[in-house]
Amino acid sequence: MKSALAIEESRRNTGVKWWARLGLN
Repeated sequence: MKSALAIEESRRNTGVKWWARLGLN
């Protein structure tokens, strides 16, 4: 259960970083 939540949070964080990178570019 904790792993699933951690994975979902990590996924969201990765998405945010990806979009932020695109925005910076």
